[in-house]
Amino acid sequence: MRKIIFAAAGAAVAVAGLVGLAGPAFAADETGTTATITKHATGYQWPSMQSPPVMTGLTPGQQVTAFCFTDKGDVVNDNPYWFRISKTATPDGNTAFVPREAISVTGNVPNCWPNGN
Repeated sequence: MRKIIFAAAGAAVAVAGLVGLAGPAFAADETGTTATITKHATGYQWPSMQSPPVMTGLTPGQQVTAFCFTDKGDVVNDNPYWFRISKTATPDGNTAFVPREAISVTGNVPNCWPNGN
């Protein structure tokens, strides 16, 4: 019986680790605001160019949806701000971070991690 409990606990930890690597959570009821890509860009899993690219081929003038921002990203041209975006209004889990220098956001978006996480 003990082995089964340890195996179940180990599996739960493994799943939690995989979920942690998947990227920031996206709430189904979250809405965004219209934004425009201003220069050729790549979207990253996290607000860092060292994280995996997950959205490529973003082009100037392309309309996207911005869901949130963070000022905890890698500094790009003296700016730590990054925006989490989707190519569509309903991302279905397909989001990426782009640096502030590559996007123009027309409305207010919330902080991705308002508690400083």
